[in-house]
Amino acid sequence: MNISDIITIPNILSFLRLLASPFMLILVRTNIFLAFIVFVMLSISDALDGFIARITNSVSILGKILDPIADKSLLIFTSLAFVNTKQKIPIFFVKLLILREGLIIVGGIILIFMGVVPKPSIVGKITTFCMIVILSALFYENIEDRNFGGMELFYDIGIGLIVLSFFEYLKHTIKIIASIKRYKVLK
Repeated sequence: MNISDIITIPNILSFLRLLASPFMLILVRTNIFLAFIVFVMLSISDALDGFIARITNSVSILGKILDPIADKSLLIFTSLAFVNTKQKIPIFFVKLLILREGLIIVGGIILIFMGVVPKPSIVGKITTFCMIVILSALFYENIEDRNFGGMELFYDIGIGLIVLSFFEYLKHTIKIIASIKRYKVLK
């Protein structure tokens, strides 16, 4: 891997998203509107980095690892920032999200050490999108200082997707690990 494979626009966008995510903890509490602008920009960078990587043929192993970690970081830190706001995110929801993201990161690290770069699933992408919608609704509630009707439904859908995507990822990871071990045994 040479330096031009590492320093690409998509990797820079993912890296900046990863670095900026912890600041959501401070921004949400100090300037909710600015935090919303930053959140929107970081969310757009999530879609943009993959798009740019594909059209410029700059998809890299580093990008495949860095992008999902940056996504998870943004979701976790922004969710944590809403634990103590006027319109709060349920702590159970945040704990479930952190558990899912943490276990997926651990599974991803195991796969990487086994020589496999994990691929995101469609359910995982839908879950991430759903989380962005939920967090955007929380921004709205806190900026406007009012309840957004339907948040309970959003949380229920989010919980369902978190659980479904986790078990889908777990099943996929177990299959990969089993096939690698079988291959090594046959070799």
